[in-house]
Amino acid sequence: MMNNYSPVSCRVLPASASLLILFILATAVFSQAGSAVTKSGVGRAASQAFTIGDLVIYRVGTGTSSLSGAAAAVFLDEYTTDGTFVRSITMPTEVVGQAHRLVASGSSQYEGYLTRTANGRYLIVPGYDGPLGSAVIAMDATAVNRVIGKVDGDGNVDTTSGFGDVASNASISSAASIDGNSFWITGTKGGLRWSGSAPLSNVVSTSINNIQSVAIFDGQLYVGSISGTIRMGTVGDGTPTSSGEIVTSLPGITTDITSPYGFYFADLSSQVPGMDTLYIANDQTIANGGGVLKFCLIDGVWTASGRSPFVGLRGLTAGVSNDGVVSLYATSASGLYSVTDTTGYNGVLSGAPTLLATAAVNTNFRGIAFAPVSPSAADVTVTGRLVTSQGAAVGQATVILTSSSGTIQSAISNPFGYFSFPSLTAGETYVININARRAAFRPRTLSVEDNISDLLMIADE
Repeated sequence: MMNNYSPVSCRVLPASASLLILFILATAVFSQAGSAVTKSGVGRAASQAFTIGDLVIYRVGTGTSSLSGAAAAVFLDEYTTDGTFVRSITMPTEVVGQAHRLVASGSSQYEGYLTRTANGRYLIVPGYDGPLGSAVIAMDATAVNRVIGKVDGDGNVDTTSGFGDVASNASISSAASIDGNSFWITGTKGGLRWSGSAPLSNVVSTSINNIQSVAIFDGQLYVGSISGTIRMGTVGDGTPTSSGEIVTSLPGITTDITSPYGFYFADLSSQVPGMDTLYIANDQTIANGGGVLKFCLIDGVWTASGRSPFVGLRGLTAGVSNDGVVSLYATSASGLYSVTDTTGYNGVLSGAPTLLATAAVNTNFRGIAFAPVSPSAADVTVTGRLVTSQGAAVGQATVILTSSSGTIQSAISNPFGYFSFPSLTAGETYVININARRAAFRPRTLSVEDNISDLLMIADE
């Protein structure tokens, strides 16, 4: 059999011609890299969207030199939940148009705690607009703006939100947002602030300082602090934006927990209204209670329900399966870990974390969150059933679904108790309320990452 390939002749080019070709190729590469910055200065566009259900870790350092307190480059590393590395997104280290730099101190443990917006669409990324190698923490915020970056599900980076009145001469620790349009911002000084439009912000509360973490669960704003008399608390009612709000300590969470960083609330019991289980990454020695701590709300008091012992855990996120299994993911400076809690509400958490991935030499891991969901991601469907405590179907009940942004949908259960909500937003968190004539259901919070076909709602009787 004869091949139909034509012979190809080759010859060695002169050195000058080879250099010319290399110059042309290099120019083309840099031209393509530069075109990734939008004309408005919003930021860089990544080459691929995040995968729904993956994890994202805030990493500091390139690995080429040792870290210090000076400013270092920041990366968002995507991992699968089994610890397989996917890719990195680089935060800007140069000012381009309206886009600020976003760097972090190489060695500070008090910053870099990213979150995901309540609607699941963005990662919220804190940092500094300072040159690499500079002492960013010690500088006044008017000279080195504190920056809140946001990254969407398609990997597009926006660092246009810089602030001259946030965490001045201090670390910017974390920020939270409902939809990426406004931010609650925390740092080691200056209390809790809110901004609806950079570069201006206002003080929401000075009840506590040294706030390491801020997050929104079930429509309520929470903060965690590593000093003072409050370790975990609610800020006012809901998600307040005005000044003078009071931070109220969670009953049962005492100052014995000296180093709370990341935290996660879950709704595991249909018998307890709202969030009933709390996990905290506590950066203490094992002897002093370090690890992932579990608390359950019992008669209005957050009661200790075991822990997964470890030293140095700070970042924390989690997901809850439809059968109540909580998959927790935590970071230390050197690694990514998982903890699985199958014990449910008021069950005792135990067992050491499992190492999934290790930070490279001369890099540090900081915060962790689930990947944001792209606006172009396929909608999901939630299908469930309403039953009494004896298992009988509850038909003709109104099921009301409220999103984190306040959008309301409703459905009627059929005679067999089944209901369905098509075209829901992946990554969104919903509160389910049920109005039934002969049965009472407690509200339930549901985070939707993918299709759910077997959601079971049991009435209180």
